Amino acid sequence: GCVLLGEVTGLESEYRRARVVVCPIEVGTGLKIKGIEALAYGKPTIGTPAAWEGFPHNDPPAYVEVASFSDFGRTCCDLLANNSQQNELAAWARTLAQENYSIDAAGEILNGLLSGRP
Repeated sequence: GCVLLGEVTGLESEYRRARVVVCPIEVGTGLKIKGIEALAYGKPTIGTPAAWEGFPHNDPPAYVEVASFSDFGRTCCDLLANNSQQNELAAWARTLAQENYSIDAAGEILNGLLSGRP
């Protein structure tokens, strides 16, 4: 059921069409911008532990973490078959992105740093 799109010039329309996003990252440093982007679009997102390094840990989590690449297929199919779980994750994803990665949130962090507040 997967379709190879080839080169995509803009991701906005693809994010809007997607029901689930995967972040199969093996290694990296800092926050992964594609993970933040997927969450900001309110998309249920599945990723490896490396994909979520640096993200806040909410309860329940705003994303799905899988232990290995072999878990991606099963987890993706399970999530696609469960509309209520998709909707719940989508709501949490938007909230997480807005509270932690929006322009307003970044402004608050910068203002705190510039004023010497933690």
